[in-house]
Parts: sequence; structure tokens; C-alpha cells
Amino acid sequence: FENKLKGTFLVCIPSDEERGSKFGLKYLVNKNYIKPDFAIMPDNAGSMKRISIAEKGVLWLELNSKGKIAHGSRPEDGVNAISNLIEVLNLIKRYKMRSKSHKLLTKPTINLGQFQGGNAPNMVPSSAEAILDIRFLPSQNPKQILKDVKSLIEKAKKKNKTMNINIKIIENAPATEVNENNKLVQTIKEVTKKTLGFEPEIVGDSGASDAKYLIKKGIPAIGFSLGEGKMFHVVNESVKIKELTDFSIVLSEIVKT
Repeated sequence: FENKLKGTFLVCIPSDEERGSKFGLKYLVNKNYIKPDFAIMPDNAGSMKRISIAEKGVLWLELNSKGKIAHGSRPEDGVNAISNLIEVLNLIKRYKMRSKSHKLLTKPTINLGQFQGGNAPNMVPSSAEAILDIRFLPSQNPKQILKDVKSLIEKAKKKNKTMNINIKIIENAPATEVNENNKLVQTIKEVTKKTLGFEPEIVGDSGASDAKYLIKKGIPAIGFSLGEGKMFHVVNESVKIKELTDFSIVLSEIVKT
């Protein structure tokens, strides 16, 4: 192969990937316990037909609404924290994020992932909480997104003086991208074509992986994996045995180059 990869092959199987990797790879990288030159993240499915070099950024915002408790039969005596929060969420639902298009990534998105509030049907809720999952493009600044959301809250407050909503960042990971012409990407393409008879395409992912924490440290990290995307997070999540053996062979060949 033209693109030789020399050195020690390290297999890292950390925990906590689904919850931000505070105690997983993010911790290991930030503490400099691992310092690879290249990294393959087997986390983006695609049955080895995709090499992901770009990911959207992740911004999780927690919105906390405070109200005043009262009996459900006398709502005028209280301040409904749920209703106030819904007013803001409806404004956010109509909010269009400004961004430049990206050749590998789809448009930015906002998802209302969690909502909770209230204690009983016959009580005016004094608190409510919502968590937004915002996925943004490399052209966007999460600080500006946060500023825009805060402006929407202030806009709602001007119309509703009983509103008391605070915002908290619980996750902020950058949008990332690596050069598709780097040595690792080219080696994977060559090895896969020679071993399996096809060349993976270069793609971007809407989801996020631990590759971000490596890329922030200047380490080229890409997504390349076995498995079908439709099997993510479902009952009886699984991969085909043949794909497992094929993937093992491809990785072995990459290591030997």
C-alpha cells in the first residue's frame, strides 16, 4: 500500500459513550492517558461501506421553568410553569438556525428530547424542565445559537410577565471534520477494496461519536464500522456474523500495512 501506517496498534473499549464520555474516552484523552496518531471509531455502521470524516456539533440545553403552586380548581391563584415553558418551546420550534450548507452534512436540527413537570392533575405546577438536543454545522457558532435561544425566552417574557425560565448548558461538543486525503482514510479505502472488493464512500454523520474528543486534540479520527444503521438502539440490536469476521480481517490488514 502507498500509505503505510507504522507503530503500535491500541484497542480502546471505554465506557460512557452514550452519556458524553465524561468517564470514558473524553477522560482518557484529556488526561493524556492515550495519545494515538490516528483513530478508527467503529460506531457509525454502514457495513464498512462508509468512512465518516465529518460530524455535526452537539449542544444540549436544559430549560427550567419556575411557577407558583396552587389548587387545580383555582389556576388563577398560581403560575403554571408547564404552560409558560410550552410558550417558549413553541417559539423555539419555529426558530430557523442560520448556517452555510455542508457537502457531507444535512441541515442543523433541534429536538425536544425530554420534558417533565408537575406533581398531580389537581395542582398548578410550580416547576417544569425541558432538554433540547441541538445538532449544528461547522459553519455555526454554539455561542450564537445559545444567544438566539435566550433572545426567544426574553421575547416570551415581554408578553408574559409571570414567566421565569432559566437556561443551562449540559453538553457542548464541536462540529468536527478531518481531511479525506489523510493517510488513514486512504489506507482504509485501499485495504477494503483489496479485501472485500468495494471502496467505502466518504460521508458525514448527523450523530456524534467519541471521535470529537480526539479531533480536538489534533488526532485524525474517522468513523468506519460494521453493522446496519437501522439496528442502532433497537430491541435485539445485533450485527451479522459475516460482517464481524470481515471487519476483523479488514482491521487486521490495516494494522499490517
